Amino acid sequence: MGHCINSRRHCTLYTPGNTKNIAHARRVKTAILQARTFKARNNDALTAREVMRKASYSFSILKGIMYGILRPDERLFRRLTNAYTDGRIFSVELVAAVTRQNSFVGKMYDLKWTQPGAFETIDEEVVLWHAIARYHAFLDLMSGLPIHFLVPTLDIDLAWHTHQLRSYDYYYDTKKYVGSFIDHDDKVEETHLSNSFDTTASAWRSRFFGVQYTYC
Repeated sequence: MGHCINSRRHCTLYTPGNTKNIAHARRVKTAILQARTFKARNNDALTAREVMRKASYSFSILKGIMYGILRPDERLFRRLTNAYTDGRIFSVELVAAVTRQNSFVGKMYDLKWTQPGAFETIDEEVVLWHAIARYHAFLDLMSGLPIHFLVPTLDIDLAWHTHQLRSYDYYYDTKKYVGSFIDHDDKVEETHLSNSFDTTASAWRSRFFGVQYTYC
């Protein structure tokens, strides 16, 4: 089971409303490089190697320096330091992400939805059409609850994952119909996930005239 945090925060400086927030990134970079520790003579720009040298080539020391600079906004500090811990350009630890998806795939397997020919008959195909329709309703629910933590059912989550396979269309559709780019983040504690699922089910019944949320 996945979930949605439909709010104005991400694991990088990108934001749901502006996926290329270069101005904000530049302000943060300037604030860090203008700090006394990093400020170069004659206002020359520091190279990455010089920044590393001033931090004694230690990420822990660098984080300590950054914390002193960004302390008024601790959430921003956590986003920056949690996203990048090495030279990769990605903010996701791929092995951990794949491991988390194992549970979702296992549930699809238990439902026999991963078997070849699982949806060949008309009656079986109806399940997919229901999933797509409910996913559309889920997006509608997101648009009406922009700061809530929403948790999908398995069938909705399947449609959600499938939508993300077409990355450009996913970006365009969520921006157009929900109002912001929707991050599908699955790093959530089980207790919080359970409570949020109950909240989502209640909001669903309220918005869609008493229709039950749980489908499978």
